[in-house]
Amino acid sequence: MTSGGLTALASLLAGAGALGWPGRPRPVLPSGPRSVPPPSSARLVLDADLLLTLVEMVSVQVRAGASPTAAWRAAVDVLGLGPAGDVADPSGWLVAAGRQLPAARAAAAGWRLAERTGAPLSDVLDGVAGALRDESALAADVEAALAGPRATVRLLMVLPVGAVLLGQLIGADPVRVLTTTGPGRVCALAGLLLLGLGRWWMAHLVRRVGRGR
Repeated sequence: MTSGGLTALASLLAGAGALGWPGRPRPVLPSGPRSVPPPSSARLVLDADLLLTLVEMVSVQVRAGASPTAAWRAAVDVLGLGPAGDVADPSGWLVAAGRQLPAARAAAAGWRLAERTGAPLSDVLDGVAGALRDESALAADVEAALAGPRATVRLLMVLPVGAVLLGQLIGADPVRVLTTTGPGRVCALAGLLLLGLGRWWMAHLVRRVGRGR
């Protein structure tokens, strides 16, 4: 094989590899607590797993007889969410967290409901925690269901490159045909365009399923 053919084959492999091996999305529920700035900060960070832990800790303490304020301050202190003075207003803090984590808005609404109506805070937070667990389980099920389609997409992206390599091994020299002849170049260009279009369409379908959960 000529040096020009080798260069063309390397370019084809690199392009198909970039199409066929996309990065995996960010995990739905990262584990472990994170440090969270006060509500006034625009960089407030809170994940669903940490929010669930926070809600459950407050609920357990209130059910055991602690006041809501004491339970909240103890929970945020244990989880390392910031000094008590920065999180003195639980519902306000949760509303600020809801700017990046919508589930925190439900916790804030539940807290305000308990404050205004006198409903048992522990029962309200238990309901919020149950909803968070259900949403997390659903997200995990969706990720598991999408694992197969993602693997299929990657396999289909690699197969055309494997066919070219097989043709080279048996002496058909498809690289020369695809790079030095007019019809071959048209076929190579059309194949790459269709490969990219198929990759985009499959990614679009996967994103729609993820948003629809």
